[in-house]
Amino acid sequence: EVVGTATAFHVLFGIDMWIGVLITAADTLTFLFIQIFHGMRVMEAFIFILIMVMMGCFFANMAITSPPAVEVAKGFIPQVSSYAIMQLVGIVGAVIMPHNLYLHSALVQSRKIDKNNHEFVRQANKYLTLDACSSILVSFIINMAVVCSFAYGMFSVHCARMSNGPLACLSSPQDWSTGTCDPADPACSCTTGYGETGVCAM
Repeated sequence: EVVGTATAFHVLFGIDMWIGVLITAADTLTFLFIQIFHGMRVMEAFIFILIMVMMGCFFANMAITSPPAVEVAKGFIPQVSSYAIMQLVGIVGAVIMPHNLYLHSALVQSRKIDKNNHEFVRQANKYLTLDACSSILVSFIINMAVVCSFAYGMFSVHCARMSNGPLACLSSPQDWSTGTCDPADPACSCTTGYGETGVCAM
């Protein structure tokens, strides 16, 4: 995640990777200071606010791109093409993240529960299970918004099935210089979900 955040800073703002790593490290220390000086509840509330802002941004992006609802619904049918296996594994890893399950286990242990009272233990197990499931559900919804938005704008079956793929269908000319295909090659041409002509690129 540190590398991912540094990469995002580099892509969005042109910041050097090592500076992005330092910024990410500073963020991590900020979160730790919040937990130390204000407690776990404040830390959880702060993270919750960040997640809600992130989810709002992704859904706003999804609303702007407006992927077809029927195609989104088809995505819930369990099926996968050979060219999408890598993306499938990546999404599973992004939604069901082991370190998040460990985090929830640690949060459960931080709760003060009378372990001698079986009713309290039963209720704690019930609500903490709901907590873990709801967090995974929110993670799934966020990833769905991301995948739907960018798949509609950059996915092409032709590009995905290329021998050196899967590739994306990019319509911006400035992206062609970093592409894997020669824009002049007819075999590399594609059409985005918006109907724009593009070229298959990495």
